[in-house]
Amino acid sequence: MSDFCLTAENAALDHIHGTPYTPASALYLALSVAFSVVNSSYQWTASANGTAEYFLEPAGGGDPGIPDPEIMLENGSNMSRGTAGSLTAGQFDYAENDDQGGPRIYVRLFDDADPDTKADGYLKAGGNPGNDGSDLNEPGDTYARQAISFGAAASRKVTQSTEVAYPQSEADWGYVTHWAVCDAANGGNVLAQSHFEKAFFIASGVKPKVSSGVIWISISATSTGAGFTDFCANSLLDLIFRNQAFSIAGVKMALLSAVADDTNEDISTDCTEMTGTDYARVTVNPAGGASPAFNAAASGQVTNADTISWGSPGANDWAELVAWALVTDASKVLIYDNNLTSFPPTTDDSIQIAAGDYSITVQ
Repeated sequence: MSDFCLTAENAALDHIHGTPYTPASALYLALSVAFSVVNSSYQWTASANGTAEYFLEPAGGGDPGIPDPEIMLENGSNMSRGTAGSLTAGQFDYAENDDQGGPRIYVRLFDDADPDTKADGYLKAGGNPGNDGSDLNEPGDTYARQAISFGAAASRKVTQSTEVAYPQSEADWGYVTHWAVCDAANGGNVLAQSHFEKAFFIASGVKPKVSSGVIWISISATSTGAGFTDFCANSLLDLIFRNQAFSIAGVKMALLSAVADDTNEDISTDCTEMTGTDYARVTVNPAGGASPAFNAAASGQVTNADTISWGSPGANDWAELVAWALVTDASKVLIYDNNLTSFPPTTDDSIQIAAGDYSITVQ
């Protein structure tokens, strides 16, 4: 399992909308460790729901600012995930179940005790780097990020192709819960991250390694009738995580008279494009370009800054309009959307996408 982080999301979206992304020449695998949530910095508040459930706050109350830990450890043992309000002993959840104004970590300890009665370090939250990577919690000691490489993208996924080995530890590193793929050996950006199946402890005198095939990164297949084609997904993964060229000279918006799907790569051979008098694909420019243009990607989303217009049909001879697609100048299909109310356009219609109505995210 894996998640694109914000830097990679924005890079991918900008690239396919005309603003080229220059990938890093090398990528590095970072490890992230769990941290104590039983200490003077935090407090556990009894939930009004469930049995012996407590949620995490900073000392004095409020939002602790911790993303979903995805892994929780009670006295060194992995807790199972449950549902806030009906947790059983030894379970946790990340939810809003007491009107706190946002999600919090909920736990029910094995002995139903208040976590605040336990010793420092008894309860640890997974070191989830978060969508922007700012919560990456790397070990100290001899630890250093190590280079990672991936095999060619296939089926919308790239997979770690070689073992990643770390220096021998000279002190305990703690419980490793998450990994992150970074674009620099130090600092830089987190491009993707996820958690290991279970936390594992790195003690002194160990040479940690991550076996080939453990780390993989994917772009989800389409499930809503709109999304990235396989061609686009694989090309983006190869660009960002393998430094493989993905040239896009320019992009156009096309109309389709039959639904598209993930396997469509070339609009000329794989799709049924609109036909009719005065129909033509519309060139849309990258952020900062002439109208119509896209906005720069922000918060993992791209929208259109201007109305994208095909005008009115020159005659009542256009085929049924059922979908649209974003294509390159070389006719490669990048994105499609079948979620239109289909109709046969006439000379009385103005075919357009209003500014802001085009909205694309990476999943």
